[in-house]
Amino acid sequence: NKSRMKRAAASPPPTTSKAAKRRAVFDPEIVHDVNEYLERFSAGEKQRGGTAKNHKPCQELVAQMKEVVSSSGPGAARLHEVIVAYGVSRCFSASSCGMKKTGGPSAQVSDEEQLKRREFMLSHLERVVQHLRDAWPSYAGLQRGEDGRAAAAVDALVDAIKSEFQKKNLSAASKLLNMLGLELPIYDSLARTALGFTKDVSYSDYLIAWSDSYEPLRAGYLAAMRASLSSRGVDISGVTEEWLCMRAHDVRLMRRGK
Repeated sequence: NKSRMKRAAASPPPTTSKAAKRRAVFDPEIVHDVNEYLERFSAGEKQRGGTAKNHKPCQELVAQMKEVVSSSGPGAARLHEVIVAYGVSRCFSASSCGMKKTGGPSAQVSDEEQLKRREFMLSHLERVVQHLRDAWPSYAGLQRGEDGRAAAAVDALVDAIKSEFQKKNLSAASKLLNMLGLELPIYDSLARTALGFTKDVSYSDYLIAWSDSYEPLRAGYLAAMRASLSSRGVDISGVTEEWLCMRAHDVRLMRRGK
């Protein structure tokens, strides 16, 4: 499986006949996948689990994540904005990193205590930022199909999050790395269901199954994506066409997993 995926990653984007491209572009489900994701990428339709108040287009989230890892100052607040916008904030709280509420779990929290709790949470999240900054050089050149490197990167971030917040968050780890423009699939519970896995699946096994489901559709996604990008005039700086196609396939899997 690993050697097959590496060969696929190393191959150039497929070239197809004009007739094949026409069939791909007008395949209704592929066009739906592509157009739905491009709306999220550039127009800002909220992510599943996010809120309209906090949502940003994925295009902006990618730029923000790259700014977080490339800067040297405090980055936790900016990283937390991405976490909230993407709807993966369930374990990133002061309680998760050991700060109990005054008066017990159900007690009302004053404005002063809310501020203290946020600062405490951000101090722990800052160490996750440092992990991303330290690992950023090792992410260079990571491509679709490099299952060993991709799984190692995601698993290491899962461990970094768990060491600070005492909870495993595979979904958040994969989504934050994906928002760095890396060509790796996001882990989502709906996509996991569509692929036939239970929630204890490893990212490595999930990645192999995800790639097996994507590869037969790849030429169609690329043809449809190029046509849609050309007609829309979307700026895709910071990501690749392949990255966008992979996100369109995420849309498909999440729809099928409902």
